[in-house]
Amino acid sequence: MRYLVAALSLLIFASVSRAEKSGDEVQALSREVRAYFVDMGKGDITGIERKLAADYRVIGGDGKLETRAERLAWLRSHVKDLADIKPSELLVRLYGNTGVVTGLVEISLDAGAPPIQERFTQVWVNESGAWKMVSGQITLVKE
Repeated sequence: MRYLVAALSLLIFASVSRAEKSGDEVQALSREVRAYFVDMGKGDITGIERKLAADYRVIGGDGKLETRAERLAWLRSHVKDLADIKPSELLVRLYGNTGVVTGLVEISLDAGAPPIQERFTQVWVNESGAWKMVSGQITLVKE
């Protein structure tokens, strides 16, 4: 009986420790995602580049598949349009060293014009302690 209690105690402790670690990892990825959008708002292309994996791919709001290089080129030419970008409704889920992030961004382009809203999904992978975005999908929210 004493061994059973000890074994159950170890299982409970391991579950709590895993949950705490998972919570810390969720917070770390959440910070990285928010930093990604801050970099967009500031026009910090170098900061964005550091967050994208070498084989990054994104499906844009128009359905076109873009490589990392194509996406960075698009960002460079549209950085002024992204100065007022606000992420919300962030949901971060972890599966081992992979994180799936969904959310909504609101982009205000012109004063007085209604903002554009886009839903997004991002897939991030933690390699050697660093989160890198490997894939993304953007869907324009129709009014």
